[in-house]
Amino acid sequence: MLYAKRRGEWRSFAHKSVLKKMAFNSKSFKQEVRSAIYQSMLDVSFARCGACIGYVQDSERRNFEKTKIVKTTDLLIGGISRKTEVIRKAISGRKFHNLDRRLRQEILGIDGATIISRDGEILAAGTILNLAQEENSSAIGGARRAAAVCLRKYGMSTKISADGEITVFGKREDEEFSFA
Repeated sequence: MLYAKRRGEWRSFAHKSVLKKMAFNSKSFKQEVRSAIYQSMLDVSFARCGACIGYVQDSERRNFEKTKIVKTTDLLIGGISRKTEVIRKAISGRKFHNLDRRLRQEILGIDGATIISRDGEILAAGTILNLAQEENSSAIGGARRAAAVCLRKYGMSTKISADGEITVFGKREDEEFSFA
């Protein structure tokens, strides 16, 4: 797909340049994980269901775990909620990029954020972040945007609106772009 009519206008999709831009000059962002996230962002965008995705770099994983913005019950490793049990069973230990695109779309469609590690491990899915711990937890632009802005400091994050627009956030405040 190179072109699609979105919100009354024709839009072009420059897949290679978006994939490159999503890395925000990070050499550690694995191509296969980045491609899977990109494909899933498009799937969710065209399904018009919305989502929030966080990507955690290895160098930020400890900080992410220390902040406790995700309830321990929502973490796929060690989480005890019914939701995490069902997701663990559905993914059967597979990495995000090794899942079927439809399953990835279903996981992203669960209300809350999906958080993925550098190697594609799903750390949490359908988690409502504890934004009260964040000093900049303003919900200007909605809860998905607030969650994505919070998650950006760990690597990269995306907000997919129910109207189909996709916004990608890098670690720095000047690293942000929208498409679709």
